[in-house]
Amino acid sequence: MCGDNVEEKYCVLDDNDGRHLLCEKHYFERTNMVCARCREPLDTTYVHAMGRKYHPDHFTCTACPTVFGPDGTYYEHEGDAYCLYHYTYLVAKKCAGCQQPIMKLFLQMNHRGVEEHWHPECYMIYKFWNVRICPSMYAGARGRVNKQLLKPQNAVSEQQIYQIWTVLSSFEESTAACISDMLLQVSGGHYLEGLRQAERFIMHVDVLFASIDDLEDELSHFDDST
Repeated sequence: MCGDNVEEKYCVLDDNDGRHLLCEKHYFERTNMVCARCREPLDTTYVHAMGRKYHPDHFTCTACPTVFGPDGTYYEHEGDAYCLYHYTYLVAKKCAGCQQPIMKLFLQMNHRGVEEHWHPECYMIYKFWNVRICPSMYAGARGRVNKQLLKPQNAVSEQQIYQIWTVLSSFEESTAACISDMLLQVSGGHYLEGLRQAERFIMHVDVLFASIDDLEDELSHFDDST
């Protein structure tokens, strides 16, 4: 095939066209035994993954040097292999509320012609309080979120999102119960008990405004470039 002299070293290939004497390079190519990464012969142990073959140290993440080898865990997307980190932050669907990857259950909906995916807790927070966990102040040009914020050390975890949801919903339910009990006691002529319920409601309001003050204090440490 290539004209190289194979007198001293050759490989024999039998196929439907008969017997052929090939150099090592073309023998491995004809038998599909070349590494998909380096295109060199696979003359020892190799990894067979995604319909391709690799030298063990050449089967790596598409986005980083992480080596999967014969026993490593990888995640496939459109014919490419990714480590967990890069699959999570480059391939997985992003929540429309917190902009973090969605690895478990999610809600899918169409908003003004755009398909959105949400963590269930993020959607409930947005639905009831019109709040997105990843605020627009963190967005860069054309609304794109700063990639630095998507790194694990800067991201809002699912546990934190769940805690935000439970705290907000519990506070709202407790406040609504205070108002309901206060009106019920007053309408029944139990004015003293109605005042006690009013006191509970005022305490809830105090907690709310104290929390707002704390948030404003935290936000005062940031500027528009943050």
